[in-house]
Amino acid sequence: MKRNTLLRIGLAVLLFVSLIMIKCTDALKDVQVTVNSDIFKYTSLIDVASSSGASMDDATVTISGTDASKIFNMDGYQDFKINGGILTFAVDPNSSPSDNAPIEFSVTIKKSGYSTVNIPIVITKSDSSTLQYVTMVDNSNPPEGVTSTNNTINVENGTVGGDTTIVVGTGTVEEGATTIDLKAGTQFKDASGKVLGTATDVKTTTLTVDASSNEALAVFPGGSLAQNSVKTSGGSSAAGTLFPAGLTEVTMTANGTEVKGFTTPVQINLTLDDNYINPSTNAVVKEGDNLQVYSYSTDNGYWQYENTGTVVKKDGHLAVSIATSHLTWFMAGQFSSACGSNLSLKVKADWLVNGITSPVTFKVYSTTNGSTADKVIASATITAKNGDTATLRNTPNIPIVVKAFDAVGNQIYSQTISNPCGAGVQEAALTKSDAMNNAKTTMQLYVRCPNNTKPINVLPTFYLYFKIAGTADSNYKLIGKVVNGYISTTLLDVTKRFDFKAVWGSTVKVVKDKSVSADNTATVGDNQGAGELIGTKAGATNLEILKEKCDGL
Repeated sequence: MKRNTLLRIGLAVLLFVSLIMIKCTDALKDVQVTVNSDIFKYTSLIDVASSSGASMDDATVTISGTDASKIFNMDGYQDFKINGGILTFAVDPNSSPSDNAPIEFSVTIKKSGYSTVNIPIVITKSDSSTLQYVTMVDNSNPPEGVTSTNNTINVENGTVGGDTTIVVGTGTVEEGATTIDLKAGTQFKDASGKVLGTATDVKTTTLTVDASSNEALAVFPGGSLAQNSVKTSGGSSAAGTLFPAGLTEVTMTANGTEVKGFTTPVQINLTLDDNYINPSTNAVVKEGDNLQVYSYSTDNGYWQYENTGTVVKKDGHLAVSIATSHLTWFMAGQFSSACGSNLSLKVKADWLVNGITSPVTFKVYSTTNGSTADKVIASATITAKNGDTATLRNTPNIPIVVKAFDAVGNQIYSQTISNPCGAGVQEAALTKSDAMNNAKTTMQLYVRCPNNTKPINVLPTFYLYFKIAGTADSNYKLIGKVVNGYISTTLLDVTKRFDFKAVWGSTVKVVKDKSVSADNTATVGDNQGAGELIGTKAGATNLEILKEKCDGL
């Protein structure tokens, strides 16, 4: 698919944020105009945040997998960058997903000092727009429930001089902390398997995750506990859910070279959540239980079975020992295979009618003894209107609780489903929270190319975020997807002032400290005498962009 072909197909103009909520006579103040094609029917966003709050815009992004060649950014290029904390993807319109053939690819995000992530993306025929949230763990400032530990190993000529125990996470050996044991004589290998015989400076960084905390498990490799492809004990791949009792990542460098293996296996003694419900027994885990051990391949983006470990008592705490000759993420727990069919939730919300849409996040929870909501298995965010359907994939064959939350986190739906594999399409009756009780606010944009007298009705599609003016950037929430120049919402309180962020392709625009008012209609063009709008902050530049792109059509 050629970029020039995209430009010939259609025209869309992204008019950022302040156009939406202020009177038409001032509608384009401080607004940048960007011209682009708008032909993508299937898009996906990843909201990328750092655990320390630092910008991730300089991270390296690569995509891989079955359908990677069909994926573009929203400018029509296969060049992927994080901008304003947002990563955008679009499916080649000539390769849309079908009923039996979803679009599948993986997104790898890397940045020095951070734990690398690999996020699998699946876009089905019903997924016109999807949104996922990813937290990149800053090893120097991890999120709550995640502990980062740095150690130096005493080596000489690349060899461990004596039996060595590294304590990671919180606590001491006597308190049952997670440890890594290296035998005397152990040497280190690089990615090619070469022994690093001259290594003198071996450093290790370990992340230990509180497996009892849903907030901490937000960093679970692969994006969620529900996985599309897990290499099971039988060697085959299966969709399903991993239930961690313990979770850690171990990385090492030797003289700056990444360590990938050892001449002698190292022993990881992984401390467990003492209150973990063992899915195999449906009871609290105890000494003598057997738990499965899985490792995660960041390069390939999947979990694979390693072995089965026996739960032991270690200085008053439960633990599983893992012998390994490679380094990565390790999990002790259980795997539950997925249903053969997806679970669909049909939105019933009479307050999302007459064009009003709102982001809704559905979360699937496992249950303790079939009742109490436990771990978050998976989530899906859609920009919903009454009658829309949300698809939840890879639901495990166990009782679950499904909850829905509005754009600002209010719970608006909850339902226990004892047999998700036979549930089919479930009605999700969403209650209306106070956050949605504001006056309706809409925007409709039209574009007229210079020297044309009528607006062009192929209109912009982009994503719009908001937060209370002056608050931290981490408070930005999605208003929704502006489709064909139009959006209608009740999320904005006319008595308050807001900061807005709009995202389209490689362009991000932030407009701060704006009030909101009633519905607006505006035409963008160069005839300001006729009330057309081109902007005041960068009007000349905006006009040149508009002319250039119009000439290319």
